[in-house]
Amino acid sequence: MKRKFQILLLAIAVVSTTASAQAPIDIERKAADGEYMAALAMYDRMPRRTATPLSIIAAAKSAWALGLVDRALAEYDVALRSGVLSQLEAARVHFAKAAIYLQDSKPGLSILSIDQGLTLLRDPSPLRGTMYVLKGQALAEQGLHPAAVTVLTRAKSEIGEESEIELNYLLGVSLTQIGRYVEAKEELKKIPSSHERAPDGIRELIRISDAEQDYAKAAMWVAKGREAYPDAFLDGWYDYLLVVGAIANDKNDAESRDEIKRLRDAAVARLPASDSWLALIVASTEQHSWRKTQPKLERRK
Repeated sequence: MKRKFQILLLAIAVVSTTASAQAPIDIERKAADGEYMAALAMYDRMPRRTATPLSIIAAAKSAWALGLVDRALAEYDVALRSGVLSQLEAARVHFAKAAIYLQDSKPGLSILSIDQGLTLLRDPSPLRGTMYVLKGQALAEQGLHPAAVTVLTRAKSEIGEESEIELNYLLGVSLTQIGRYVEAKEELKKIPSSHERAPDGIRELIRISDAEQDYAKAAMWVAKGREAYPDAFLDGWYDYLLVVGAIANDKNDAESRDEIKRLRDAAVARLPASDSWLALIVASTEQHSWRKTQPKLERRK
């Protein structure tokens, strides 16, 4: 019995030594390697008095990655209250909190966190530029597009390459919302076709063409979008724009008539009968056909 008790004490000593050896730098390493569950479990086992601000931040990142939003925010606040973070480190923490709030559909709190971080960054830098981009996105989500354009434009001179395309997209969206279509198109056309934002950029270009009643251009963008991203442009609205674009391009020849019919038939085959866009497609083609026959009827009279 005594032997078993000694073995138990030895085992406890080994575990304690191991845990002590793993904290706090190993928490940072685990988080950096994407082992978030292990990092957070290790952090929870570690005595709070031995935690460093960087290990707390690593725990917060791990909690965020695991979807534990409230826990992540709480740990970030602990790190900020430690009083030992540099201004740059504190700014990064405020930026992380702002990103969490925006992801959690709380743009007002996101802007508050961003502004707290910006006060710590006096000089231009890619980090400050990225913070302006996040603030612009939060403003846009509140419908404050003029303010978003101002902030996003300010970010242009500081942004790093990794955030430049996101800036182009967000600026294009907000410029569209305030009717500055020429500038919006310039920003949206900068998005490479290989980037994940490309389908979203094409959607905005389609909306601009529709707003300008340039249906031929709208149809061109729809066709380009469907060719490059077949699963991203399935809504009946895009079929409608293809049809009205073909009608706008009607050259009064057999080829034009065949194209309109082909697009109409494709929409009828693909869309459910209850789709409101299908009803508009059928009505538009019938109206166009009727208008084409009117001159012939007038001549016969």
